[in-house]
Amino acid sequence: MATTIRRRHRLAAAVAGAAALTTSLTGCSHTSFSPTLSGPTVTYTGGAIAETNDAKVVVDGQEHTIDGQIACIALDGGETMIAIGKEPIAVKITLTVNRELPRVRMVILQNLVGYTLFVMDPPQKGEASASKDGKRYIVGGTSWGLNTDSDDVKKPFRIQFTCP
Repeated sequence: MATTIRRRHRLAAAVAGAAALTTSLTGCSHTSFSPTLSGPTVTYTGGAIAETNDAKVVVDGQEHTIDGQIACIALDGGETMIAIGKEPIAVKITLTVNRELPRVRMVILQNLVGYTLFVMDPPQKGEASASKDGKRYIVGGTSWGLNTDSDDVKKPFRIQFTCP
């Protein structure tokens, strides 16, 4: 039970961090920054914002344009948070990158298809994997969400991007 509670706290912290990151990017034109965000489980000491957005996002076979910047934040503990775009259409990803291959902790595809799709770790209704070549990432798998009629839906996705 303690493990489940810790996972929920980490997930809540990751979602809160992603939301804070996205909010802080609105109107931001700097290419790098060094803030500290302190909370019960999430801290970071550096990150970078790409000057250009090279993200290629495909959901259910359809390519989507995501307006806005790409921000990559290295969290303490070996996780990296990525925010692509700006509200209300955005992509948020959390990866564990202290291994040879990155492990997907969370993907949020926000309003790309008219509703939000998710992948969470451990997988429940969606799954994803990631690869990394230098600063270039590819994240893909099957996301899950509730469509506008509240029906369960699963959609394949693939995201390619470069962290600055």
